Amino acid sequence: MKVLHLSHSDGKSGAGIAARRIHEALHNNPLLKESRLNVSRKFNNIPNTFCNNNFFNKFKTFTKLYVERLIIKLIDYSDQNFHSISLLPSKVDSKINNLDFAIINLHWVQHEMISIESIGRINKPLVWTLHDAWPFSSTSHYPKDIFQRKLSKNNFFKRKFLIDALDNWCLKRKIKSWDKPIQIVCPSSWLAKHARNSYLMKNWDISIIPNPINTEIFRPIKKKKAREILKIPFDKKLLAFGAIDGVKDLRKGGDLLMSTFKFLYEKNKKFSLITFGKSDSFFKNLDLDIFSYNQGFIENEEHLALIYSAADILIMPSRMESFGQVASESMACGTPVIAFNSSGLKDIVDNNLNGFLIEKFNCQKMASKINQLLKDESLMKSFKIKCREKAIKKWSYKKVSNQYLKLYKSLNNK
Repeated sequence: MKVLHLSHSDGKSGAGIAARRIHEALHNNPLLKESRLNVSRKFNNIPNTFCNNNFFNKFKTFTKLYVERLIIKLIDYSDQNFHSISLLPSKVDSKINNLDFAIINLHWVQHEMISIESIGRINKPLVWTLHDAWPFSSTSHYPKDIFQRKLSKNNFFKRKFLIDALDNWCLKRKIKSWDKPIQIVCPSSWLAKHARNSYLMKNWDISIIPNPINTEIFRPIKKKKAREILKIPFDKKLLAFGAIDGVKDLRKGGDLLMSTFKFLYEKNKKFSLITFGKSDSFFKNLDLDIFSYNQGFIENEEHLALIYSAADILIMPSRMESFGQVASESMACGTPVIAFNSSGLKDIVDNNLNGFLIEKFNCQKMASKINQLLKDESLMKSFKIKCREKAIKKWSYKKVSNQYLKLYKSLNNK
């Protein structure tokens, strides 16, 4: 069986990284004849990943992306949700329909990679791995629970009418174009629940398969060795935090992290931070005497494994995660996670077994649990063992790729 994956990218974002890892896991599985990943933007050198990088295609990709982002900016949703309209026409479907692949697996295909209508014209068996809520929403990429529009009084009725009209138009296009159910894969039970409760996908077949982790790269490294390589002293406990898009993203809970550290600092001052992603300026503004080792944006996964292994605990104050790859990466390295009992993280962290899930969004309780774990070496050791065990059992390339293969075969036999 040959499978073609479509993703806007193979990196630089959580969705791109997840798509690349799913493809890589399947490519390495001897039970599958071929896995191929087609992207609009290529950042890695994973085998059988293709991107048409000639000048014309680069120009077309960035022009379409720019036009769509400009339209979204002009509409100004006045919220922190991410919006896409998949407005511009595409002929990707005609190219796909002429290729020799038994299954087409869609991933994050926005930024005008393929239009809503073009998806509906694909005449091969489709699997769609969701990395956010856009496929079953109107224009928004995440459920609107934590997002609020802040429209000015002068423009409220005019702009609200335009926004609602655009949202309704996009949803109607999806309903009309996707008249036949698509096989859906969600990485978490939380995202699957939202998809099943949606108008568009309420009668579709929805499976839950977690995002895979390369457990040979993300593995426990001796703390002493990891800190020596990263040039971090051993005089304090080390807490880790990372966010690709930065802590200003409402979903990542930067404000909750600040509150948590203020509570923690009252109880325990003997800790430092190691951060990665767009986090540096945020921590400089934290009015506490906490030293932070900022690693910047990390593309090298071996470097990430060092960061997780050097840390004692990973803190995940996110309000919303479709899955939570940072948490699963950390646990694969044997580093416990403390997170809020929210969204996709509920599938990753098992409370009191390999970390703590805190009632959302109780920063004081989170600080108390961080302090408890920092002081309890026996519990820390137990959590570390259980973290690694879960990563091998649930998220290894072999485990996840076999789940996809089983799904592909059932779809191909229909």
